[in-house]
Amino acid sequence: MLVQTLRMVATALSHPDYGVNARLALLERDGSDPLPPLITTVLDTTSSNLTAFGRVPQDKQKLPMLFVDIADQFDLTPSVFANYRQADIPIVIGYVVANVETAEAFRNSAYIMQSVMDCLEVFEKNGNAADRTRGNVSILCSSAMNWSKHLDNINDSFLTDALKVTYTVRALTQVDQ
Repeated sequence: MLVQTLRMVATALSHPDYGVNARLALLERDGSDPLPPLITTVLDTTSSNLTAFGRVPQDKQKLPMLFVDIADQFDLTPSVFANYRQADIPIVIGYVVANVETAEAFRNSAYIMQSVMDCLEVFEKNGNAADRTRGNVSILCSSAMNWSKHLDNINDSFLTDALKVTYTVRALTQVDQ
């Protein structure tokens, strides 16, 4: 369940029609603020050795980037009386850039994270239900979002913002008795 959830969210963030870069192009900005640099890389901890160990690419050409990871432990609802297993899985989406020592970097991160939220909102719409299913695992809905500011140094790059999202996920089970 966890692997599929992280990968579905990472895929949504890079989706050509409603992903972060597509939503960023539609985002209303204040005054004459320029469009922030587009996200060049979206990684998740199930498919990237670097992010699995809390690192980011040292190649600055892969920045700015987003990563998707598990945020906390979670409990599973056992499938004793039903043919499915269900969990509320908290994930985190982090925004990493090379230079954070400017007001522009702060502004860009705010616009990127707004685009992430817009992307996830579209991801949850009924027309995109197929994108929320992988194998026997389906993301049903999100139940909470929490945005936090950071300034964490990772390999001379900086995590500036993180969005924690809790998804209700269901996996159909076919356990023989």
